Amino acid sequence: MFHFLSGFSSFISRVLWGEISSPSLFDTIKNAPEPVVTMNFGLLGGQVAFVNPTNLDMAHLIDTLDGEPNGRRGETGLRFFVGGNFLSTRAKDDAENTALTHHHLLSSLLTRPADYIENTHQAMHLFLQDGRREISLLELATVPLRNTVARGLFNIESIPFDLHQALQGFSGLIQDKLDSFGKTLSVKLMTAYYSWFFSFIPRYQQTKTDYLVAAEKFLAQQSDQILQCFHTLMEHDDTGALPENLSGITNALARFIAQRVKETKPELAKDKDQFLDYLAAMTEADLQPYLHEATIKTLPILPLPGDMIVIPVSSALTELARNQELFLQLRHELQQRKFAEKNSEQKRDDIMQDREHNGLLHRIYLESLRRDFQQKTPEHLEAETIILRYSEYGVAVKDKQGEIVTQVPPGTLIAILNALPRFDPKVWPNPEKFDPSRYISDDDKSLENCVKSIFFYGKRKCPANVITEFIFQTFIADLVMNYDLRLIDGNDLGLAKIELSPVSDLDHGVELNTTRLSESVSN
Repeated sequence: MFHFLSGFSSFISRVLWGEISSPSLFDTIKNAPEPVVTMNFGLLGGQVAFVNPTNLDMAHLIDTLDGEPNGRRGETGLRFFVGGNFLSTRAKDDAENTALTHHHLLSSLLTRPADYIENTHQAMHLFLQDGRREISLLELATVPLRNTVARGLFNIESIPFDLHQALQGFSGLIQDKLDSFGKTLSVKLMTAYYSWFFSFIPRYQQTKTDYLVAAEKFLAQQSDQILQCFHTLMEHDDTGALPENLSGITNALARFIAQRVKETKPELAKDKDQFLDYLAAMTEADLQPYLHEATIKTLPILPLPGDMIVIPVSSALTELARNQELFLQLRHELQQRKFAEKNSEQKRDDIMQDREHNGLLHRIYLESLRRDFQQKTPEHLEAETIILRYSEYGVAVKDKQGEIVTQVPPGTLIAILNALPRFDPKVWPNPEKFDPSRYISDDDKSLENCVKSIFFYGKRKCPANVITEFIFQTFIADLVMNYDLRLIDGNDLGLAKIELSPVSDLDHGVELNTTRLSESVSN
């Protein structure tokens, strides 16, 4: 009887989900000779096309899918948690035709490198001012980096505690599904097709409630600042003319509400002066309806996507704390750059020079992006990193020469295995090794472009791509110049800690055998 029930249960599982639990599923997909492998996952999972992006024209594929009304169906779960259409989940020809407008608006708020360099300094100072010397690796990376993004977007010193906790709860749910390829895929499929089911899972429902409560409270707290941003528009210049546009307003809430005014009051959008006059005269009563819109209520989650900077920072800190030779060489190079003596504008130019000449910290940044979390094996990272899109109409997949490789049929969920190119042993010898020297001779930036492709697929590339390295270099430089690092429980991401030992001014002047260090790091 037991064997019968077990076999019957297995049969039902295959009917509903196909071979999604097969331990060889990922290897079958990864080792397939063709770049696109289409499989069926039963009545519930449906048809999924797995894409290895290594030699494909991903910009064409992503732009085509983002152009379909349900192209971002794979992100439906995010709509459940934030209570509405978050700006990144909207297809560019959706009913309101606003996705690219919102995307470009967010991007414009994240293109001020000098400001974010200063924000990083301030966030680091605030976080470390209590004198703690032994800190969770993830906390050390997450809290100041979220606050860096929040400072830049909302003009606040730090994220309110309840909102930070709500974001942390959401982040925790994301980490929960990263145990195996089958589990990751099943959660992705549930998110795409059955996100309503999350309402029946108490922890998921509580996470949603916590976010919405914290978001509404945060928006209410920001209402005065939003109105103040609009009221500055009443300040005319010497000619008595109103400002040409809203570019002087760097508060994301004010800018997005202004955009929503344009979308909800098209008669104002036709007359620039009338539009600016309306904003300048807005009252609390005028503002309230916008604060309760689903789209606006999703904006407090914006610091969470900034967590992607946490990944390379955590990877770099892990390696620097383990590798004393690399750590000392980086400190020496930062001294040579006189990085600590420069203001934010000068640091921006310095980082651009370091990037152009493949300097050490730039190479550490690239290797941190490629290697991802050091506490995870390449095999796990390859299987966990899945970007979802959906094709309602079917789509042609092209290679980098523009030739059609295959045709994905209509009604197919597309799973892009985005980590595969970063661990291909034909491109990256010993891909599990953290090795910044890979990029020393990368004069044509081909390796760099491969690593940074995570930011650049299609028109709606990551809005934070401009500022990410500026934040990374500033964060790492601040720690390396001011502290010695020691890693504790470094093999477990959840337990890993960094011990910070302040260095004296005398320590900064230490002479290094740079030839020996260079040889050691290269080898």
